[in-house]
Amino acid sequence: MEQPPTLITDINALRHEAPLHHPFVISQRSASTSTQIRLCLDLANGHSYWGEAVPVTYVTGETPDTVSAAIGEVRGTIMGRDVMRPAIIADSLSDILRAAPSAKAAIEMALWNAFSGETGIPLWRLWGGARQWVETSLTISILPEVVELAKQAAESGFHTLKVKMGLRSISDEIERLNQIHQAAPNALLRLDANQAFSPDEAIDLTHRASDLGLPIELIEQPTPKEDWAAIDRVARSSPYPVYADEMIKTPSDALRLVCETEVQGINVKLMKSGIRDAFRIISIALSAGRSLMLGCMLESTIGIGVAASLACGTGAFTAVDLDAHLLISEKMEETQFSPFGPRLVMRQSLDTLSPSEPSS
Repeated sequence: MEQPPTLITDINALRHEAPLHHPFVISQRSASTSTQIRLCLDLANGHSYWGEAVPVTYVTGETPDTVSAAIGEVRGTIMGRDVMRPAIIADSLSDILRAAPSAKAAIEMALWNAFSGETGIPLWRLWGGARQWVETSLTISILPEVVELAKQAAESGFHTLKVKMGLRSISDEIERLNQIHQAAPNALLRLDANQAFSPDEAIDLTHRASDLGLPIELIEQPTPKEDWAAIDRVARSSPYPVYADEMIKTPSDALRLVCETEVQGINVKLMKSGIRDAFRIISIALSAGRSLMLGCMLESTIGIGVAASLACGTGAFTAVDLDAHLLISEKMEETQFSPFGPRLVMRQSLDTLSPSEPSS
């Protein structure tokens, strides 16, 4: 019997260091490059498709070496499978890759990109086609030149700035927020402490910001990820919605959050959960009336394209933070979307090269 042309014939994981425009400084780490594990999936018909992992140790416990090892471990399970069954292949890897979510994400990306490429249907249409574009925030990390960066972002059309926090006193943080607001007075501010605050500090910060009338949209993961009571306390006291990030990696985590806390939202990231579990987390959050944000981990356009497809396909996210490709100084072709300032506009079809900017 003739073998289908969509059988997987080879898998290769390649480490890549992509330089950043500016150092990426947050309360948990500092980076001058994005370390990516790019996964290439080859098919019997000669076509190749890509996925990507960007491991962040303090979030998932992974490193570039462990991601490469995890991909190598499942290579034999994937070889010879038909990419026209991506969900079945992905589910068969779930137990093996339970401790390697970004490795799982890279494989799932490549599988779904292959399915999309072989069928000719863009991922955002496969996943629901709810909308053709999303608007991302732009991240301002903990750097001295925040005023200039905020001005540049506003001049580039960004309406929302994600401000990293957690290395200063609360008074200094408020002053920094004031400076950013003055530099970009029409921009909403998303605050992200990456676990750096105590509950008292987070509550103090949010109330001071509210008293000053600062345009805060939300505060993300203000307290340590292990302390569920702490983030619940902040969520009950903060004048702004609180979103959980590092503490939510699996559907079980999401279920615990909605059952045990008043936290108003969840930041979903493919690097934390992979694609299949991201869909499950979305369902849990929406069923419980919680809001959703879609974030990233310094991915290139490979990962950002898949994440943007998820956002547009489902239409489930009230907040989108998919700006990593803008932080990386190395340019790659956007195969799934076209950027228009803060908007990521999905291609109508896989062979559409220059979509016009949408009017709405």
